[in-house]
Amino acid sequence: MADARVSARFTAVTPLLRVAYEIVNVTENRRSARAVTVLATTDAAGKLFPAPPHALRERHRARGV
Repeated sequence: MADARVSARFTAVTPLLRVAYEIVNVTENRRSARAVTVLATTDAAGKLFPAPPHALRERHRARGV
């Protein structure tokens, strides 16, 4: 069994949240997979927000996104 390292980071927060992932096989010292997830935020009724809520953007901006 190989050891793996998984990393994820926000690459964008407006207008959609975009998260990039990378899986590295530590045993072989090579990238095994990478992916991107794109998320949209909605209100309780399912209506799409044009941008994520301010509090969410501020939280991630404080982390350097």
